[in-house]
Parts: sequence; structure tokens; C-alpha cells
Amino acid sequence: MKLLSEAQVAIVFEWINRSGGSEQVVAEIRKVFPNADLFALVYDAERLKGTPFEGVPVRTSFIQSLPKAKEKYQSYLPLMPLAVEQFDLRHYDLNSIRKPLDET
Repeated sequence: MKLLSEAQVAIVFEWINRSGGSEQVVAEIRKVFPNADLFALVYDAERLKGTPFEGVPVRTSFIQSLPKAKEKYQSYLPLMPLAVEQFDLRHYDLNSIRKPLDET
């Protein structure tokens, strides 16, 4: 049985382009899983300098390469389900982790 601390974890996020509320939630999740891989449909590294996301590798979707995706990401909402489905998350195992009762 794999321990939670040994889990391969992926954090999938809609867009990361500022340091707002949902970005702060993801930053807190990353404190629990510091080795987690981060996926985002759209990521604007320039706007995130000086935040917990600066220098963090982020895997993005095909939406990232569409015109003005960093500024007008919400206009691509209809494509977002398809973009998320194209992330290959098969080797991540957080959903199959069991924490032993005696572990503290």
C-alpha cells in the first residue's frame, strides 16, 4: 500500500493568470503536495512573478496557443472540457491512496 506522501499527484487548474482566491487555494494544496505536477488550461507566467507560482513548471493545454488566450481565456470556455480531457493523467494515483490508520 502506497503512503499519501509517496503519491503521484496532479493538480489540474482552469487558468493561472493572477494571484487571486483560487490561485491561493492551489498554492495551499501545493504546500501539502510540494512535488505535485501542475496542469493549467492557460498560464501567464509574466503576471505571476513574485507569487508562489513563479518558476513552477506548469503543463498547459492547446488553449494556451490560441490567439489572446492569456488575456481572453474566458472566451474559450466552450473548449475547456475538451482541453482537460486531453491531459494524460493516467500515471497519477492520488485517488487510489489509502492512509493506514496507525500512521500519524
